[in-house]
Amino acid sequence: MSLLIDAGELDTQGPSVVLCASMGPTSPTSGIPGSFLADLEADFSDQASPLPHTARADLPALFDSYGISDDTPVVIYDQQAGATAPRVWWLARAAGLTNVRVLDGPWTGETAPFARPSHRGTITGPPHPGLLIDAAMVTASPRLVVDARSAGQREDLTFSCGSGVTACVDAFAAALAGYDDLAVYEESWSEWGRPDSGREVATS
Repeated sequence: MSLLIDAGELDTQGPSVVLCASMGPTSPTSGIPGSFLADLEADFSDQASPLPHTARADLPALFDSYGISDDTPVVIYDQQAGATAPRVWWLARAAGLTNVRVLDGPWTGETAPFARPSHRGTITGPPHPGLLIDAAMVTASPRLVVDARSAGQREDLTFSCGSGVTACVDAFAAALAGYDDLAVYEESWSEWGRPDSGREVATS
């Protein structure tokens, strides 16, 4: 199954849960008819964490709340040129979902106000917390850490950015290219670069 789905296939694939990933001070109010708003900061991030965009610990329950079960087809898109949909895609994978795809390109059809979930789903599959790693795992692992400036090599890859959102764009692209053993450094530079962290910082 391709990780991407185009608008034509979305129209014909049957019942799906469609999520519009959003981040920033102003959230969209409408999108693909029947889709739900998925706010990365308000809904998907741990509000008690001192670091931005730290994933909630209860990801399976969060996806349950959108009416998603193990076998539910899930399609994710955004209105930010592809900047936020991969983060929700990655979190869905970490929650144990496998039938998750990203809309290929912007939605150009008619729009409607976002829907509200009417029932809960049931996710029973095991989550994959190893997809989100912390600083201790970054330093202990022989994985290659990749940022947006790096071409990378074909080996285990860890993606890092400012706070774990843009890194998911790169991780999605790597998965699309056929890479399998991927991880996202969850807090990325917002944790590693803290003045009190005591961690080594390389400069050029």
